[in-house]
Amino acid sequence: MKNLTYSEPALYDLAFSYRDYKYEVAALNRWFKIINRTASVPNSVLELACGPGRHILEFSRVGIPGVGVDVSSDMFRHARWLSAQQSASTEIIITDMSEFELSRRFDLVMLLINSVCHIPDEYSLISHLKSVSRHLSNSGVYIIEAACHGQIVEAGESEWCEESGQDKVNICWSWDQDFDYVQMRGHIGDREIDIDEKFPMRRWRTQELVSIAETVGLKLIGHYGEFDDEYSSALRMSRKFESKTTMQCCLAFVNSITEESCWSKRHNQR
Repeated sequence: MKNLTYSEPALYDLAFSYRDYKYEVAALNRWFKIINRTASVPNSVLELACGPGRHILEFSRVGIPGVGVDVSSDMFRHARWLSAQQSASTEIIITDMSEFELSRRFDLVMLLINSVCHIPDEYSLISHLKSVSRHLSNSGVYIIEAACHGQIVEAGESEWCEESGQDKVNICWSWDQDFDYVQMRGHIGDREIDIDEKFPMRRWRTQELVSIAETVGLKLIGHYGEFDDEYSSALRMSRKFESKTTMQCCLAFVNSITEESCWSKRHNQR
């Protein structure tokens, strides 16, 4: 069944325009440098469930080519239009992030804005993580930005409003253990849009993600708070977490086929 929230990409894009994409891309580049102990930024990036593709557009702006993947044909068309408008060095591909083959590798792969919750079950998550692993370069890093929970997901909601020129949207986004509930009302150009729907979301817990990733050869190398003001110091090069309670975090993984991999050799040196 078609998801109405993502069938209006311009409205969705406006709704999330409060994100500071320039700042977040700077954070992602910094995290990549810290993990790889290098002064170099990634040479290529892949954003899964990219939506309008704002992150890869910002990467392109700073000279890093990117590929965006999304399963929504509406988001695909909107992201391609934005890329053309900005003459960006980006490529947008319509495919399912649960299983994809692009026949190339990337230094940085990203799954942001809690999109991991669109992966419905363990089978699909394993398939997704295997696909990610195949697409990571030798020094590649995979970063998931997720609302990672403890044992219980408390129901809640968030309301906000965004405007740009004559365009405006009011949003009420709420959730419980099994569903997200979205109300978006606004206008884009001369179109009035009114969306009211619910859709299932899988509330993956941090340890679930880490444990399943390990089964396909991905190793957790760092975790972070949100895109914190002090993102360099937010890095925790650790496989342990300070708390099992609900937290918002970014998880960073690398390929770890053997302990003698080129990544391990480089990073075990002190």
